[in-house]
Amino acid sequence: MGNTKKKSENNFIVQGGILVIAGFISRFIGMIYRIPMTNALGDKGLAYYENAYVIYNLALIISSYGLPMAVSRMVAAKNAKKEYKNAYKLFKASLIFATISGGVMALFIFIFAKYLSIHIYKTPYCMIPLKILAPTIFLCAIMGVIRGYFQGNGNMVPTAVSQLIEQIINAIVSVVATLTFMKYAKKESFYAICDSKESWGAGGGTLGTFIGAIFGLLTLIIIFMLNRRKINYSLKSDTTNNESNKAIYKIMLLTILPIILAQTLYNLNSIVDRSLFSHLSSYSKDIREDYLGRFGKYYLLVNIPIAVATALGNSVLPVIVKE
Repeated sequence: MGNTKKKSENNFIVQGGILVIAGFISRFIGMIYRIPMTNALGDKGLAYYENAYVIYNLALIISSYGLPMAVSRMVAAKNAKKEYKNAYKLFKASLIFATISGGVMALFIFIFAKYLSIHIYKTPYCMIPLKILAPTIFLCAIMGVIRGYFQGNGNMVPTAVSQLIEQIINAIVSVVATLTFMKYAKKESFYAICDSKESWGAGGGTLGTFIGAIFGLLTLIIIFMLNRRKINYSLKSDTTNNESNKAIYKIMLLTILPIILAQTLYNLNSIVDRSLFSHLSSYSKDIREDYLGRFGKYYLLVNIPIAVATALGNSVLPVIVKE
């Protein structure tokens, strides 16, 4: 019993360390690539980029933020009882849920990007980056489920590897696309939709997020396929009865909803702050957008310790559930 407990503690330290290091490196890369991107965009372009990102983050939270933690907790609980078939059934049900919730939210943001930009921020130019970000919501929902499944099995490596690859691709594409879009923004084909080169530059920055998510998801799919034999072996060794789909979705919703509610309330403050500043400020449009861009720089720095703490919390959850 003592050896098992010690092994769990050691596993927590190792797996937790992997996620914390990966999270820190990802945030560090995020800070580094923002330097050339911010220099190209200027404070005004950064305001468009950050305004789009805040709406995107809230949509992501509502549609799928709680999925990795919820799937991790539920899978770990089933594995502790050696109910591997039920754990895998939870995984498949979560994928269906993520496909629907992520798809609906992505479509909503894409269709109403202009409306949200005007009525929340009085900044129609953040429509372009927001439309480009919209499909990423769907990809992140699927990624969240796969990461949660691996975390529930006590394996944080797939999450860490996919995060790093996602962020590296994001950094490269964001900088290149921002510079490219800014350069060609004066062409008639670009102006046909939006006459702001900063808006197109911000769109280039969010394109990096979208392409990075594609590579992150592909990485997770490859890792999952490589682990397929091990997963099938555990399913064959399980003789428990399958849980009903109704029970699975009930457990899922009861687990996800509190997480979504808490994170939605926490992240609403940024939208409220920006919206109040945009609507109540007596500054001119240009000065107001410059100030919002500067606020985005501060927001990036504040989120670094939060990311490290979140990674540590995700790693300890499966251990707590099993105990």
